[in-house]
Amino acid sequence: YGSGTQIRKCLTEIVQFPTSVTAFHEFYLCTLMTKANVSGCTLRGNCFRGCLTITEINLTNTTFTGDVGGMFEDALLLTEEGLIGWNTITFNKLTNLKCFFKKTSITSIDISALAQNAQPTSLESIFEGCKNLTTIIGLDKLDTSKVTNLSSMFNGCSSITNIDLSMWDISNVLYAGNVF
Repeated sequence: YGSGTQIRKCLTEIVQFPTSVTAFHEFYLCTLMTKANVSGCTLRGNCFRGCLTITEINLTNTTFTGDVGGMFEDALLLTEEGLIGWNTITFNKLTNLKCFFKKTSITSIDISALAQNAQPTSLESIFEGCKNLTTIIGLDKLDTSKVTNLSSMFNGCSSITNIDLSMWDISNVLYAGNVF
């Protein structure tokens, strides 16, 4: 699907991705894609990374599992309204959230369900460059006891004015440069 350079250059919309496929890097660098329907699929990291023009992804009844780093990284036009079915996703043993929302156009996101099913080792750049982001619901519920990297987590998030991380266990953090 997204593995060939020619496909990446011309793919503009996914009507329905096969639910039998576990997607990992599937649409990476599909720079012209504006819409995708992956409802019912299992997704892993970097699926929509570099999809610069995507504005709508139907995520209804999807499962995110394991390493989901870079999931929406550089999806510059993607807002929370474009994450159709976000509240129906099953999050399964998430281990890496590096660059998950990096450089998207989200303004407010509820990560409560994600937080309850994640024990990440990296939160590096998870929200980096989200200049319109003002609110993150559920951030306080995230288990940070295994996190070793918080670098650039909120770097470039100029619209956030209040974050309470006082309950986080950061005893294993080794890298924390440019968090804000």
